[in-house]
This record gives sequence, C-alpha cells and structure tokens, in this order.
Amino acid sequence: MLKSVEKILSNAGKSMKRSAIREILARYLEKGLLEKNLKKTIDLYRGRRTHMINCFRKYMPGNVTWTEPQGGLFLFVTLPANLDTDIIFKKAVEQNVAFVSGSTFFCNDSGRNTMSLNFSFSNTGEIEEGVKRLSQVINDELTGK
Repeated sequence: MLKSVEKILSNAGKSMKRSAIREILARYLEKGLLEKNLKKTIDLYRGRRTHMINCFRKYMPGNVTWTEPQGGLFLFVTLPANLDTDIIFKKAVEQNVAFVSGSTFFCNDSGRNTMSLNFSFSNTGEIEEGVKRLSQVINDELTGK
C-alpha cells in the first residue's frame, strides 16, 4: 500500500496531494484497518515494554529505579543521585546505546540523574543487548571505573 501511496503523491500537485491523502485515509478507515492495526501495534509495543522492564530487573544495579508505564513508548529511569546522565550518555554512545538525559525534561537544572529510554524502535534482542551495555556503563560509573 505504501508504494501506491508514494506513487500517487509523487505525481500529484499540492492540492491533489491533500485530496489524495484524504481519500487514502478514508479508505483505510472504511476498511477497518485502523482498529486492526492499532491492536497489533499496541500488542507489539506492550511486548517490547515488558521485555525492557524484565531486562532492567535482570541487569540493572539494585539502586536504579524505573517506571513501568501503562501507556506511551518510554521508561523513565532514576539513577543514584551522585550520577550524571549527561556524562553517562557519552560513555553509553561509545557502546552504541543512546537515551535522552532526564535533565532535558526539567526546567530547574534537576533530574541530572534521570533518563528516558524508548522501547518502540528496537526488537527484543536489541533491547536486551542495549540494557546489558547500559547496565555495564552505569556499573562502571558506580564503581569508579
């Protein structure tokens, strides 16, 4: 379906594109594809969230805590107060792991020991490997390595 949408849109002018998009969306909804695909998507992300939480339980040091969200696509993680996720981020990227430093979400220069991790993009194998690597970086920071 995506190829046909791209073909329609590449051959259409701006007003045609809007019209084509409306038509495509109308057909998508009429066929009940939203409900069908929404359930699949929710199930997929719920599985990835649960897997990430289980990996955190397995690999993270005991003094690290995290949310267990009922919705959304992120875990919010809290490290011991003496750790700075801006510093940890640089070391994690060297291990091919990335996250958003929690200080980004605070306007008062707090949250420096927090981070947000997305679980929607990676498959379960990548999630597990990423959590292992991140856990090692955090352990190294905790032990001064």
